[in-house]
This record gives sequence, C-alpha cells and structure tokens, in this order.
Amino acid sequence: MKKEQGGKNDIRQRAEAQLAGLGEQEPELSPDDTRKLIHELRIHQIELEMQNEELRKTELELSEARDRFIELYDFSPVGYASISAEGIIMQANLTLARLLGVERSRLIKKSFPSFIAGEDQDKYYLYGKSAFTAKHQNHSIGIRLKKTDKSIFWVALQTTVKKDKDTGCDGLFLSIMEITERKTAEAILEKFQSAARKTAKGLLESSEAHALNVIANARDAFIVMDAQGNIIDWNPEAVSMFGFTKKEAIGRNLADTIIPAKFRKAHTAGLKHYVETGEHKALNKLMEISALHKNGNTLSVELSIVPLREDDSVTFNAFIRDLTERNADREKLVRSAKSLRKSLIGTVLAIAKAVEARDPYTAGHQQQVSHLARSLAQEMRLDKDVVEGIRMGAFIHDIGKIQLPAEILSKPGRVTDLEYLMVQTHCQVGYDILQDVEFPWPVADIVYQHHERMDGSGYPQGLKGDEISLQARIVAVADVVEAISSHRPYRAGLGLEAALDEIRKQRGKFYDPVVVDACLKLFAEKRFAFTT
Repeated sequence: MKKEQGGKNDIRQRAEAQLAGLGEQEPELSPDDTRKLIHELRIHQIELEMQNEELRKTELELSEARDRFIELYDFSPVGYASISAEGIIMQANLTLARLLGVERSRLIKKSFPSFIAGEDQDKYYLYGKSAFTAKHQNHSIGIRLKKTDKSIFWVALQTTVKKDKDTGCDGLFLSIMEITERKTAEAILEKFQSAARKTAKGLLESSEAHALNVIANARDAFIVMDAQGNIIDWNPEAVSMFGFTKKEAIGRNLADTIIPAKFRKAHTAGLKHYVETGEHKALNKLMEISALHKNGNTLSVELSIVPLREDDSVTFNAFIRDLTERNADREKLVRSAKSLRKSLIGTVLAIAKAVEARDPYTAGHQQQVSHLARSLAQEMRLDKDVVEGIRMGAFIHDIGKIQLPAEILSKPGRVTDLEYLMVQTHCQVGYDILQDVEFPWPVADIVYQHHERMDGSGYPQGLKGDEISLQARIVAVADVVEAISSHRPYRAGLGLEAALDEIRKQRGKFYDPVVVDACLKLFAEKRFAFTT
C-alpha cells in the first residue's frame, strides 16, 4: 500500500513540475467557471477510478489465467521444454523433470542431447537438423532417452520451431510423451508375429515328411483350407474327432462339414472378407464353439483359424481341440462344489439347532437374524455370493454360546457383572470354533465381530468404523432389531417399533448408517416381517 501511495506522489510531483515548466499564467476564474471546473474534475476523477478498477480486474484475470497455465503446463502428462538452437534447455515442466529423474532447477541450462541414449544420438542429430531446415514446423520421432540413473526409456518427441524476427529461428519447443510400454508391447507383438510367420513358413518350406509327421501325431485336429474354405488337408485327429476319413473330407467345404448351420454364413463371409481386404475379426483368436460330427451329434470344441498369405495365395489353418472331457471334468467340479456347499449348509443348520437347543428362550433367534440380514444385504444390492455368506454367518452368529452354562442362558432375571463377562466371551469362542473351517465366506469373522460397534465401544476387539467387516455390520443391525423385538428370559419383547427406534437413535454411533437406512426402509415399505 505504501509503495502504491509513493507511486502516486511521484506522479503528482512530476505533473506539477511539468505544469510549472509550461510557464503559463493561470487565468482568473469566475465563481460559475470554478464550479464547472470542479464538476468536470470530479467527473474526470470518477472516470479515472473506474478505469483503474477495470485495470485491476484485468490484471487479476491475467494473473489467474497465468496460474492456470502454469498448473496445466507443469502437471500435464506430457513433458514440455524449450531449447536453444544449440540444444540448451531454457525451460522445462515438472513432468519432463520427473521423466528424466532430475530436479527441474538442475535441468535448466543442461544440454538436451546429453539425455539422448547413445544409440539414438545420430538419429536425433539428423532429426534436429531437419527440424530447423524443413518447410513444415511440426516434426515427430520415436527415440530413447536416458535418466540420471542411466536407465533407458522410449519417448515420442515432437518439435515446433521457435521463430525469431532477426535470425529466423532461435530454438525449438519440445513435447515429450513416454511410450516405453507401447514400444515393449510392439516388440513383443513383433516377436510373436515373426515367430508365427517363421512357424507357418517352416511348415510349408521345411521337410514335407517332418511337417506331415508333426501334423499326423498332433493331439488336436489340424485342417488346412484354401481361400474358398475347401479342405485340402485333414489329419488323423480330425478323422477321430469328426468321423470323416481324409478321403471323404478333402474337397469338402469346412462350413458344410463341421460348422453348425446357423454359423455357416458368418464363417464363409469372414474368410471371404479376409481374402479380399486382409482384415478380420475372428481369425487368430481362440473360440469355444459347437461343431458337428459326421453322425450329426454336436460336440464342444476350441477353434482357432490362422490365415497364411503367401504372394497372391491364401490358405487357412484350423486348429481344433475337443472339449468334451474338459467340460465333463468342469461339470464334475461344479457338482462337487455344490455338494460341498450343501454339506456346509447342513453343518451350519445342525450347529444352529444345537445352540438353540441349550437356549429355549432364544430358539429361532439365529434363524430370524439370518432372514433379516439376508434381506438387508439384498436391499443393499450386494453380490449374491456375499448375501449367502451373510445368511450363513448370521445363522450361527451365537455359536459361541454353546460353552455357556444353560443356567445363564435361561436365567429369568438380569445377569450379574461376572455372568455378563462370561456371555461376552461367546464371540471369541465362536471364532475359535470356526476359524479353521474352510467356508467359502468369512463366517468366522462375522461371528467374531457382530457385537463390535461403529464408535469402538463394542466387544471383543473394540473395532470401529471400517475396521468392522461390512458383513458383520449388517448382522449387528439384524441381531439388535430381532433381540429387542423378541422375548428374553429377563424381559418381555419390547416390540418392533422400539427396536427400530433404537437403531434410528444410534445410527452412525453404534450401527452403520447405510445398513440402518436399509433396515428402516424395509420395514417402512412392509417388505420384511419376522416369522412367528
């Protein structure tokens, strides 16, 4: 502020000095002229203040625009630099400094060619020379750079010539994008393509006897077709798989031989399109499809058709594997998994009944909690398998009570402090019983954590918030709603409204707010009711 005031005083002094230098005598003014002059001066002052305000706004907008540009410049995913005609780095953004592994302040005044990998130095020299002399301003090239730790990486380098009025050119703007992953992928792809070409060429040019021996003893069916899809070779495995002898198969169109009717048109069109354009969608891909046996039966196969273009001729090599045995094994595994799950569920139900048999006052409690917990999980749109795990965990969430004396479980009055401490051990006991059982769901954790609370006031571990599994947070809400609603040895049931009022009051403190909201919505819309 002082600086601004000082500037104004300086301008005033210079203006007065300039006026004095004019040597003009100030005229005599009448009162009316004086009033008019004062009015004009006030108007002029207001105009100057308005202009000054506009200038301040413009300056602020320019400052904000500059800040936005600097942010975009520095944090762009592309490295930017400005270099002189001699290759000296004059400016660079943070991205380029990060790519090169050096602080930006230490990058300035460095020679950009010093960061070019040795094997690309000549390439960059010729490229830079052409960038200065070519008619077009934008030039791009793929080269390798080296970091300060000597590691090499690929970049796409694009340059724009900086024009100078006197010399015509005073340097280059560089944009640098890392393409190491792309180059690696291209190298791998080229390696595979080269190997594929060599393999295909080897099959055609190597010893005919050796090639035929490989094909004849292959575990997969190997079929060669001409450009029209007509079979020109058919190995013994193809005979075994599809029932046609080699003599019967040669000359037939593959589509009419093993391809189901509904796929024939697309198959033929795909081959024709490749022959005419070299483009394809389904070739060189492994596909699981249905194929036809000579006797009309359908079998599942894995098919890959590889095109081979030599000069003006095209052939197609089909590799086919019978999946009948694999699919049968898969079905056995599925049946076995279903059987195992069924056994686990049976075990869970048996355990639940054993617990409730010792506690007649809470008979059915676990079942009711399980039903509500499942409905809550479904309301929250959880995955079906997660929902099933919550249902199972809720079904035996009180399994640890099996070690409590029946007298405590059925005590008509309130339990003593010591007895309450014993009751609290049921979470740990339940976890100890279940932790080595290989459930496909986190059942042991649900049992262990269903008395934990969001604020850390629960037991046995005092977990809070997301430290408690979502499954356990769901069971906790279902457990307290059912417990308050139903009769207990020491009190009559308080009813559903009292239970919902409890979770509403403790929403976010004891109970997960998302689970509470789902529960309140279920009951409000009358989409859930406890069974009697």
